[in-house]
Amino acid sequence: MNHPIRIPANPKASPITRRLFTWLSSLADRTERKMLIGQFCGYPNPQPQLLAQTHPTSTFTPRYMEEIHALTGRHPALMGVDYYGNTGGIDDGPDIVTTEHSHLRTLNHSDATGTAVHLNRELIAWWNAGGLVTISIHCYRPDTHQPNHSGGMMKFGFGNSDRFPADERFREYDLRRILPGGADRVNWEAMMDGMAAGLTELRNAGVVVIWRPFHEVDKGWWWGKHDPALFGQVWRDMFRRFSDQHRLDNLLWAYTGDPHQYPGDDLVDLVGNDNYNRQLTDRSLHDWTVQRGKLHAQTEFGFGIDALRDNSTASYDFAELTASLRPWRPRSVYLLVWSDAWRIGNPRHLHQRELMEDPWIISREDMEQSWRTGT
Repeated sequence: MNHPIRIPANPKASPITRRLFTWLSSLADRTERKMLIGQFCGYPNPQPQLLAQTHPTSTFTPRYMEEIHALTGRHPALMGVDYYGNTGGIDDGPDIVTTEHSHLRTLNHSDATGTAVHLNRELIAWWNAGGLVTISIHCYRPDTHQPNHSGGMMKFGFGNSDRFPADERFREYDLRRILPGGADRVNWEAMMDGMAAGLTELRNAGVVVIWRPFHEVDKGWWWGKHDPALFGQVWRDMFRRFSDQHRLDNLLWAYTGDPHQYPGDDLVDLVGNDNYNRQLTDRSLHDWTVQRGKLHAQTEFGFGIDALRDNSTASYDFAELTASLRPWRPRSVYLLVWSDAWRIGNPRHLHQRELMEDPWIISREDMEQSWRTGT
């Protein structure tokens, strides 16, 4: 079995990024305190009333961390956020079912829209308190890009169904449109540069980010599900632009998807699973990742897709998750529980304290901090 590579994919990674990567790489070989526990804290939704029926509190909610601490006596080690918020409806037409993924979305990491949603400020505070940070992007399709960094439609069509109606606007998007020379290249460069501006602010504050773009590339919700070779070009394009032009030496690059779409060992630091089942079961991607010498993580976890609704009355026993970690994720370095009704601090759930106190788990209170200074 290969052991994790100790050098980040970006050869220009900063010293603290390298030290964090080395420390993360050491976790898999431990027998206890080996898996960081994380909580996703939501999106910068400035108008949560738009989702009042299904996601009434799904806007960015850093208080989730204190909610968990109040319930269990420990904080998660990792805070997860997304840079794109759901900011309004679009004219879907009389026959189109509007979903949270077809609404207008806006890039918002530093309260640029004046909505008091300031992700980066909270991420910097979390980092300075001893925690770690991961960011994903539910970004809109580049052909809908507007100068204020908003746009619509993340999905392409699934055919006739209530949730994904057949419509030309939901067609599969051709990724060649955003590669150099493509019709939407200017838009895509503006979108990437907007993301990079937020990541630059974090870099300047000393924050290392586990950056997870294009997550679930193998799933149907994403507009760019396409030929693996084209996707690899898109990933490499962003990697080079961020690493070389923007000098973002504070990123560890995380890929969530199946091996078929994998962009390459030289472009990825960590590979993850997103699972929405009551227990973890399938080890195939975990084992494939470990054999490649890459870090593995459970990059999203939720206990059933019907529990997405914030106002769900569903209850989950976290003992089911805890029992499945050792047999199914023996070398994973972190676990990120999703937000809404799934969140660890939801008082309807059971055995959250036992999860947070399990010898396998690393809370913020359990984290060594010597890697930050190299001492």
